[in-house]
Amino acid sequence: HPNEHIHEKYPENFQTRRLENVTIIGDGTELVRQQQQRCYYCTVPGIDDVLHIVAKHFKVEQPPAIIFEEERLPTDASPNGSAVAPSLSDQVEESRRSLQDVERNVLSRQASAEDIAELRGRGIEVYDDDEPAPENSWAQPSVGEWFTPTICPRRANSNIFDHEGEWKGVTWDEIGNMSELDLFRMTFPEFFILKVIIPATNHRLATHMTLQEFYVWLGCNFFTACFPGIANLEDWWSTKPISMWEGAPFRLNKYMAKARFLQITAAVSFTNREHPTFLDKFHDVRQMLEEFNKHYEGKYSPSWINCLDQSMSTWPNSSCPGFIYFPQNHNPNSGNLYHSIADGDQDKPILWRIKLQEGKDRPKDNNNMPQFPSDFEQQTTTSALMLEITKPIHHTGKVIIMNSRFCVTAGILALHDVGVFGQALIKKYGNFWPQHVPGQQIDDYMRDKPLGYAATLKQIVEGKEFMIHCQNDDQDTTTKIMSTHGIIQPDDQHIKNRFIDGDWKSFRYVEPLSRHNQSKHWVNGFNKQRRDPVCLEDVWTTSWWPIRQFTFLCSIAEVNAINSRARARKENADPLLAFRRKLAMDMMENQTGANMPSLPVLAVHVNERAVAVAHEKKTRPTHTGVWDHAKGTWKATKTPYVRLKCAVCKIDTRMYCACNPAVPLCERCYYNHEAEHNSQM
Repeated sequence: HPNEHIHEKYPENFQTRRLENVTIIGDGTELVRQQQQRCYYCTVPGIDDVLHIVAKHFKVEQPPAIIFEEERLPTDASPNGSAVAPSLSDQVEESRRSLQDVERNVLSRQASAEDIAELRGRGIEVYDDDEPAPENSWAQPSVGEWFTPTICPRRANSNIFDHEGEWKGVTWDEIGNMSELDLFRMTFPEFFILKVIIPATNHRLATHMTLQEFYVWLGCNFFTACFPGIANLEDWWSTKPISMWEGAPFRLNKYMAKARFLQITAAVSFTNREHPTFLDKFHDVRQMLEEFNKHYEGKYSPSWINCLDQSMSTWPNSSCPGFIYFPQNHNPNSGNLYHSIADGDQDKPILWRIKLQEGKDRPKDNNNMPQFPSDFEQQTTTSALMLEITKPIHHTGKVIIMNSRFCVTAGILALHDVGVFGQALIKKYGNFWPQHVPGQQIDDYMRDKPLGYAATLKQIVEGKEFMIHCQNDDQDTTTKIMSTHGIIQPDDQHIKNRFIDGDWKSFRYVEPLSRHNQSKHWVNGFNKQRRDPVCLEDVWTTSWWPIRQFTFLCSIAEVNAINSRARARKENADPLLAFRRKLAMDMMENQTGANMPSLPVLAVHVNERAVAVAHEKKTRPTHTGVWDHAKGTWKATKTPYVRLKCAVCKIDTRMYCACNPAVPLCERCYYNHEAEHNSQM
């Protein structure tokens, strides 16, 4: 192993040194960190011995003349004997079939400074909450003027309203009466299942899967995730009698045969896109993440106030793309970081947008430019993130509450430019205050003010009013919020008590701090709800990383379904496991397709058309309304974009199926209709 040799040759920086010009001469398996791992045997300039280094720690810049057998892509033959495209590697195929979790290769205990240095030396990103954002290194002058704002630019705009969040095309009364499965179908993009997952999976299955069977397979996974501690997933299909001492407490054979469950598990796919010509480590999940966000953009209208924070999809092995290690005290974690937005009406958050942090694995071209650029690449790093993740609510006047990771002046001003009012908690990172935040000047001004005293430091930055709202909310503590809106108005409903100098004292939070304190926990609370008491990710075992990202999205949809019902009924949220168990049973017993509302037939000649015309999703032309049967065309309208009600779910739509233009269908109902037709062929 190279540690001893590298330590001897480079004693000053052996833990962080990256080796270059290493020559690989073979491959094999060696015991590394108490695990059998695949390694390259290699020579290093200046070291005489042949070393073995774990293969996944290499970045191979010059491809070999002969590929190692372990890495060779096997080819299949088509039924007619012609060559077909290479399949996935044997290693990936094995991980797809595996019912065990991937092996851990990072610390599960609290990490020391030496551990963190070693992880970084292996090229692993370690999350550090004490590092400033790249935009926030500056020398602070004394700036601005103190005042008490009484007019809020957001409140002054008569076109901005404080509407609560709502699902489009369905009322809260209807949501309150939905079954667990109907709620999940509302909160997870079913059209993506129909359009991508089922066709891509069927490409790998001899016997094709239907939507109904997909939900049975998903239900089996959800049901087993209600019972942690069953080490062998195959016990759920055991032929042995159920025992109180071992094995699974129930059997799933009546819902799906074990062989079929294993077939679908090995075949399930989440993209139908061709691999790009460049390396994209996120290819297998990129389309799924995009469609998840599109679903919420089209189906959910967020509340007027929202919280931007972070969520975690756990993964114990550093081989996955975008891997980050979180060295929290007593509870270290690892996996993928997702920036997340949730609203929190009735304190029941609905998480409606996510963005995976790709980090150093983000694919770039030879000029170091991103292969998948956002619309905001010209912005600073944090500003671009803030703009990208809030894109669905641009020009709505809605409010985003952010923690100190987003206290970037350029980002707050950029949000203001696109009609979003952001406010972020200000924190000093090391020796650095955020740009345009004269922290010491503020502390000096507020030092002798009483508990509860509030004021605003105003500056003109880039021609816009940039405000720092400050309040003394504890002994010797001034909380600071950066924003371009808000007023210093005490909230009579938000009173805080502090024990200072042997006596209890009370004060009222002013509006910016009140909003922050009431909203800051929404994403974090959502994440706790997703994991309490048992998260899908912790029980749904897999060695294939894309499955874990799918599980992460399922867990979001699960909690969104729970909280949507709770909002609709104005009741406490259902316990997670109680809801999951009912949802799993609904899935395993579902008759989706068989009980699907039939596509309405409006005239006999439409049926004749359906025989001749293939199913294809279409959008009605502008300046058209309902279908004119007599003329066989659309009725003209003065309004360019007339929306009709979907014939099945009654949501507004301009889409229809080519087989029957007289019947409006939303995107989801179109794919249900197409799936029903395909299942009958």
